[in-house]
Amino acid sequence: MSTEVIDFDNAGHIYSAWMNFLVGNPSRGEVPSRLGMTTEVQGVTVLQRPLHAISYPYGRRFNYFGMLAESFWLLSDIEDVETMSVWNDSLKHYSDDGNILYGAYGKRLNRFASIEKAIQLLRQDHNTRQVVIDIFENRDLGAISKDIPCNTQIMFKIRNEKLNLSVMNRSNDIHLGLMGVNIPQFSLLLQYVAARVGVDLGTQTHFSDSLHLYIELAQHEIITSRMRQHGGIMFAKCLSSNLLIKKERNERGNFSPDQADEFDATRFLRRCATQDGRDITSIYKESVGIFNEQTNNFLAFSFFALSLYSYYKQEMDKNDVSRVRVVEALIDMAVYLDDFDFPYEWFFGCCYSMINRIDDIEIKKDTATKVMDFLVINTDLEDSPLEELHYFLLEG
Repeated sequence: MSTEVIDFDNAGHIYSAWMNFLVGNPSRGEVPSRLGMTTEVQGVTVLQRPLHAISYPYGRRFNYFGMLAESFWLLSDIEDVETMSVWNDSLKHYSDDGNILYGAYGKRLNRFASIEKAIQLLRQDHNTRQVVIDIFENRDLGAISKDIPCNTQIMFKIRNEKLNLSVMNRSNDIHLGLMGVNIPQFSLLLQYVAARVGVDLGTQTHFSDSLHLYIELAQHEIITSRMRQHGGIMFAKCLSSNLLIKKERNERGNFSPDQADEFDATRFLRRCATQDGRDITSIYKESVGIFNEQTNNFLAFSFFALSLYSYYKQEMDKNDVSRVRVVEALIDMAVYLDDFDFPYEWFFGCCYSMINRIDDIEIKKDTATKVMDFLVINTDLEDSPLEELHYFLLEG
């Protein structure tokens, strides 16, 4: 098996590069798996700017609400299917009993207060090489489960007053694993720990012992085929969230030290998932309250987006009218929160996820225009990236 290294400052270029290698490299090996044949490489993925952790790949059709929820999930000790399936229905297929997810990463990371211990060690000694946290446990070796952890270990190191994260992975699917959730979720963990330690963001590196692309699994074949239709000779065309991230945010991430110290991801996600008489107006007011208390645009917007999607899934009719209402609500919240700290990258992704579901072409165009009007007014993007983003909303 060959070893390849992909090193970029944004997830969009990383996705394109790995797809180009896995699909377009004639020397790649084909390796059987329990889910069918794969193309495989021992892959090292280096993300130089961890805040640029989400991508906008044409044809992939990510659910950015689910991606955002799973990023917070890593910081929580939630292991029940019911809570997380609000944002990702497919998680129920990985549960052995329909109730619990055996391999839930956050539960494992928090089982022995490992993240807290890591933070204390890093605060005490900026040169330590001993901050290693296992995710894969002895009980997993030979265990019979649908949810054996794929990410097996993480390591933190501070160099030049920047926090670096290394993630070890035994088996990494390119579409649903590395690019679909692993890079975004471990980016948020890195941001959280860096804020609590009081250092800037360094690099994020994923060591995938088997980075692979399924070539006989229907869902994956469809994704690859759609991406190739848009990608041309590069096999995948991806925009990157760095288009929407202002430079002031690059080094420090989405948390301040005080906010990170007080943040409870378990309570945060459970509240987002709960619908006890809430509606869009009450969710809006609650999100504004979080902003007034935390003065953190990222947490306030994330709470609003995840609660809004929960409301959409559980209470709203699944039609174009309700989808437009969700996008309009996201814009309303963005208008309230907007400043240089606003997470435009997640706003854009969540809007895309809802616009992508609109059936009527004219309604879809009108709704995409509303999103772009907001970005034109509130960002300093030039015409070319604005046109690319607009096209992605309609055709991605």
